[in-house]
Amino acid sequence: MSNNDDFWQKQYELIATLLSDESDRFWTRFNIALIINGALVGAFGTISILSTTTNPIEIRFVGFIAIPIMGCLTSIFWYFIIQSGRGYQTRLLALGRKIEDEHSTNIPVKYFGDEFKDKLRGHVTYRAYSYPISFVFFWGIFSILIICKGDVFLK
Repeated sequence: MSNNDDFWQKQYELIATLLSDESDRFWTRFNIALIINGALVGAFGTISILSTTTNPIEIRFVGFIAIPIMGCLTSIFWYFIIQSGRGYQTRLLALGRKIEDEHSTNIPVKYFGDEFKDKLRGHVTYRAYSYPISFVFFWGIFSILIICKGDVFLK
């Protein structure tokens, strides 16, 4: 193997490592956002129960106004985080395919070719978009209910 072949082999290995690391970071970010939204749902439920037994307006304000707004904003932010992670993965896959196409004699096993691309269609990371969108609707529905029926919630 020449120095040029070694260079492309190392570049290919680096891209594979970066893709693996980005995948780990993608799921870490996803899990953190899911936990935050789960905690907000739990807080919303807890404050809803507390508001029936105690009457401080502050508890009801936090429970029925602040938490849905925070949940909606968190979910929108989560959507854009997923989108940026997919962008990193897409660029790394394109670089891997380019190296495979241009320097295929140096690479014993191709991980980024068309076979891999076909397996990626419908991959779970594409379905990950549905979670923040679902939470935006969830929080949006609660926000609309509170705006329309605020007198019921804030009495």
